[in-house]
Amino acid sequence: MSCLYCSKNSPDSVAVGFLAAASGAGYTLYACPECLRSRQLLRLSEHPEESDGMHRTRVRVPRSAEGGS
Repeated sequence: MSCLYCSKNSPDSVAVGFLAAASGAGYTLYACPECLRSRQLLRLSEHPEESDGMHRTRVRVPRSAEGGS
């Protein structure tokens, strides 16, 4: 599968999210092992039950660090 982040094809890629499509079945988002680790992504199987399917990271950046109020 092709990695969403680096576009590398890897047989070891894992599902990290999915996108629904209005006119079809949608598709699964994959990440290679290197991007999974470096971006601290959650595998799709680790998403919370209420997940919308978008790819998620293990670490959240506090709003104050983003320049928000």
